[in-house]
Amino acid sequence: MKLNSFSPLPEDDDELLLPELVYWASLGDVEQVEQLLAEGTDPKPDR
Repeated sequence: MKLNSFSPLPEDDDELLLPELVYWASLGDVEQVEQLLAEGTDPKPDR
Protein backbone atom coordinates (compact mmCIF):
# COMPACT_ATOMS: atom_id res chain seq x y z
CA MET A 1 0.00 0.00 0.00
CA LYS A 2 1.33 3.39 -0.88
CA LEU A 3 1.14 5.98 1.86
CA ASN A 4 1.43 9.69 1.38
CA SER A 5 2.02 12.50 3.83
CA PHE A 6 -1.72 12.62 4.57
CA SER A 7 -2.01 8.90 5.38
CA PRO A 8 -1.88 8.05 9.08
CA LEU A 9 0.39 5.10 9.77
CA PRO A 10 -1.51 2.19 11.33
CA GLU A 11 -0.39 0.85 14.69
CA ASP A 12 -0.48 -2.70 13.30
CA ASP A 13 -1.62 -4.60 10.22
CA ASP A 14 -5.02 -5.43 11.76
CA GLU A 15 -5.99 -1.77 11.46
CA LEU A 16 -5.78 -1.90 7.67
CA LEU A 17 -8.71 -4.34 7.42
CA LEU A 18 -8.11 -4.95 3.71
CA PRO A 19 -8.98 -8.28 2.14
CA GLU A 20 -5.77 -9.99 1.05
CA LEU A 21 -6.79 -9.82 -2.61
CA VAL A 22 -7.34 -6.05 -2.42
CA TYR A 23 -4.04 -5.58 -0.60
CA TRP A 24 -1.99 -7.36 -3.27
CA ALA A 25 -3.91 -5.67 -6.08
CA SER A 26 -3.21 -2.26 -4.53
CA LEU A 27 0.50 -3.08 -4.64
CA GLY A 28 0.22 -4.13 -8.27
CA ASP A 29 1.35 -7.69 -7.49
CA VAL A 30 -0.41 -9.47 -10.36
CA GLU A 31 1.24 -12.84 -9.61
CA GLN A 32 -0.04 -12.86 -6.03
CA VAL A 33 -3.55 -11.80 -7.16
CA GLU A 34 -3.61 -14.57 -9.78
CA GLN A 35 -2.44 -17.10 -7.20
CA LEU A 36 -5.20 -16.12 -4.75
CA LEU A 37 -7.83 -16.34 -7.49
CA ALA A 38 -6.50 -19.75 -8.59
CA GLU A 39 -6.78 -20.91 -4.96
CA GLY A 40 -10.47 -19.93 -4.98
CA THR A 41 -10.41 -16.56 -3.25
CA ASP A 42 -13.76 -14.85 -3.89
CA PRO A 43 -13.13 -11.48 -5.58
CA LYS A 44 -16.48 -10.09 -4.36
CA PRO A 45 -16.45 -8.17 -1.08
CA ASP A 46 -18.32 -9.62 1.91
CA ARG A 47 -21.30 -7.26 2.02
